[in-house]
Amino acid sequence: MYKVFKVGDVDVPANITAALPYRYQQVFHEDFMGFVGKDLDLNRVFEMGGKILYIANASATKRDMGTLNFDDFIDFLDQFSNGDLIEASNDIVSFAFESTKTAVSPKGKPGPQKDQ
Repeated sequence: MYKVFKVGDVDVPANITAALPYRYQQVFHEDFMGFVGKDLDLNRVFEMGGKILYIANASATKRDMGTLNFDDFIDFLDQFSNGDLIEASNDIVSFAFESTKTAVSPKGKPGPQKDQ
């Protein structure tokens, strides 16, 4: 899913794909899916917002995803003020989590269960 986020005065294109959880793990050594569906405190939302935006922006701008690394992430963040990124982080994290929801819903009633 594609979206342009406004972080301060900067328009940041972002493309959230199915690869986001894998790239998040690859670059930051954290389990992205472990946070989905959990109540996150403001510090975690701020931290994840920047990380998600970094990966999603690299995807949107067609960067070589195999070259993403922590030092490049820090350089990416240098273009924003903390206040601007804090304001945008909730929207970024919400958008990423919404993208991970399944579009499949169960059909009909569950079948009878056998006693074992």
